[in-house]
Amino acid sequence: MIATINSKVLEKKDLTASVTSMWLEVPQSFDFEPGQYVIISIPTVAGKIKRSYSLASSPAQKGRVELCIKRIEGGIASGYFKNVKEGM
Repeated sequence: MIATINSKVLEKKDLTASVTSMWLEVPQSFDFEPGQYVIISIPTVAGKIKRSYSLASSPAQKGRVELCIKRIEGGIASGYFKNVKEGM
């Protein structure tokens, strides 16, 4: 089932020089299987772009999911995630 969820950044941490871990708030009822992914809608000046990210957390952790985001120099999504703060 496809659902749209507005989420809040609970935690953000650089794991390496090019990879960021980001924990997002999701409803307690959000269930997924290992290997599944989410599509993030990213605002730009020209509208929204969509990018897919694998869920890096365990399905047993309810109410939050982890994304590990590889930053690409000059990437639209990378620039957006670089500026995202906890609580947004």
